[in-house]
Amino acid sequence: GETEVFIPHLNKLVLFTKEWAGKELTVRNRLVGDRFGTKKLKDVFIDRKLDLYTRDTAVIILEDKSIVWVENISHDASISVALKK
Repeated sequence: GETEVFIPHLNKLVLFTKEWAGKELTVRNRLVGDRFGTKKLKDVFIDRKLDLYTRDTAVIILEDKSIVWVENISHDASISVALKK
């Protein structure tokens, strides 16, 4: 039922619109073997030419063990990430 989650070690605040509030989501970093759609997440990051630090600190949102949103990759405006001031 939350609409925001703070990740202290990254100093990031993940904001969700109300459409996500009733769903069980997992917020984490990338893991070896992650897939985003039909492609390996590692390959998606490389294709976008994102540096290693950005890849390692990117926030990933899962629903039912399936990746639904990736920071710096996804364009779904219902989830956003901001640095906490």
